Amino acid sequence: MEIDRRTALALGITGASALLLGSAESGVAEEVKQLAPGVEMRVLKVLPVQIPGFSKVRWRDITWQPGAKFGPTTMKNAMICEIRGGPLEQHIEGQDPKTLQPGDTYVCHIGMVEWDVNTGTTPSTMRVIDLLTA
Repeated sequence: MEIDRRTALALGITGASALLLGSAESGVAEEVKQLAPGVEMRVLKVLPVQIPGFSKVRWRDITWQPGAKFGPTTMKNAMICEIRGGPLEQHIEGQDPKTLQPGDTYVCHIGMVEWDVNTGTTPSTMRVIDLLTA
């Protein structure tokens, strides 16, 4: 995956913010929501950031149980996603489906349409870092 200079700077600042502020400054108790049958989203923390064009960064985990599907969803903000746990079949509008493996990372842009299916036998979790505007 190639990252431009602006994205690399944003990621660096985000990481530094997390280290400096820690979870005590999160302002969010762990929040859990069922998105679809067998798909659960857990908000881990929300931190203020000083990245031009963004006011907050939110960490979420979305977990798919085997056989569960979520989407299609239209992205409302920029985000960075990493697969953890089992593989996840990803569908992005206009692209061929692909199977993401643990450790695979990708970037979503505003307006991107995606749906995901866990076709495996173990839960799959996507760690999402949302870049949120004011």
